Amino acid sequence: MALHFDKDGKILVPKGIDKEKEVYKGSILLLIRGKEFLFDKETADKFKNKFNVRGEAYVDKGYLLRKNLYKKKESFHRWLMKEEIEEFVKQKDIQEKYVEVHHKNLKCTDNRQRNLECREKKDHRALHMEEKAWEIYRKTKQEFWSSGVDENLKRKKFKHNWNVTHLAGVNHEMRNGWIK
Repeated sequence: MALHFDKDGKILVPKGIDKEKEVYKGSILLLIRGKEFLFDKETADKFKNKFNVRGEAYVDKGYLLRKNLYKKKESFHRWLMKEEIEEFVKQKDIQEKYVEVHHKNLKCTDNRQRNLECREKKDHRALHMEEKAWEIYRKTKQEFWSSGVDENLKRKKFKHNWNVTHLAGVNHEMRNGWIK
């Protein structure tokens, strides 16, 4: 089945789907607390049989969460990547609190394993700052985009300029502890 998206990038699902729907090649769409989440078969099974055993999972700011045994919030994507986080911590020689799990396609409802990656907190924040800056830039140049300019080429140039002017300063500030 082909995926269909609306203008905001949200997956369109036929009305009446309330449990789960095979979307494409092993990906499954689950409706959880009124919000649609994308999983691959293995992560959907882990969610249903291990993470959400008591049915207490909830949605907050678009993320799947639960209260762990110590009554602290625990996100599904971080729980799912626990082994990868531990390996990342050893590799980078940093504390676990400085590791974040990034959704590569920027959709927090896409919890397929291949869409998740570990990043250092400072790099993750810098990446999202760049994404926000790009979206603002794109919106201010809307009339420009309609003239047929190659957006990928523009994005590469923007990314280079962003890295030169902004990212270097942000990383410098983060290294010196000004931004946590």
